[in-house]
Amino acid sequence: MKRNTAVFASALLSLPLLLAACGSTASSAPTKPATPQTAVESAYHQAVTSPNSYHLTSTVTTTHNGALMQTITISGDVHDSLKSNGSYGALTVATVIPGQSNEGSMSEIIDNGNLYVNATDFRLSGIHKINGWISIPVAKYHSDLSSNTKSSFFPLVSINQSDLLGSLLKSGKFVSAGTTTLAGQKVDSYKLTLTATQFAHAAYGTMAKGIVRTTEAFSVKAPITFTVDVGSGNHIAFIGTTFPATIFKIPVTLTINQQCTNYGVKFSVSPPKSAKPVTSLSTL
Repeated sequence: MKRNTAVFASALLSLPLLLAACGSTASSAPTKPATPQTAVESAYHQAVTSPNSYHLTSTVTTTHNGALMQTITISGDVHDSLKSNGSYGALTVATVIPGQSNEGSMSEIIDNGNLYVNATDFRLSGIHKINGWISIPVAKYHSDLSSNTKSSFFPLVSINQSDLLGSLLKSGKFVSAGTTTLAGQKVDSYKLTLTATQFAHAAYGTMAKGIVRTTEAFSVKAPITFTVDVGSGNHIAFIGTTFPATIFKIPVTLTINQQCTNYGVKFSVSPPKSAKPVTSLSTL
């Protein structure tokens, strides 16, 4: 039971990291910045001033003593808007636990400031059985996380671009890690190493205390290194990290990666009219 709880807790604690920035394309590549820090700052500035659509692929992998415990994959198309309630997206969350039956998938739609979730086929331990679509305002979703709602059901994704990258830039200095190839394109790679305290502030912000209380026991002691890749058009192509943690006294390693491709993708979303409104996560 403890291991299943730790697996669910690792997914919950990874929530804010999945909100990492990707950015948007530019009409032409800018002059190469003078330092690694200003290079990442330039890409971040573009991400928050030039809204665009792209394909998102995020993975959260949890291992224990080298053995895989769980993999969560989140994929879909998102549109990051500067306008209030203007962002939208359609994503699928799938979970696999080795040695167990497929844990199913969860569908999410974000539109006009509301989060729609269908977790009918999602069977991850710790999540209540929910039939059909539900909806909750994105602002309420965030406030419930911050206020430590006692609900054990937490949608795993929301669109809130650039917050993590902005926090990382405030927390320390990036260094160059050379160039590499990602999804067939050449990217400039940068790294930033944080202490456990800096990591908590950068990754979780106002949600940190609530999430830690909800999961009862979570600790990170080792320095944590983030990798940020900037690709053509000065957009963020990748952001990720791997770090050891202890959850319910179980030592685990979390690997959290987010990749953004296909910038400018055209798509639309259709929120289900039959979705049941939810006023608080604590009611689930």
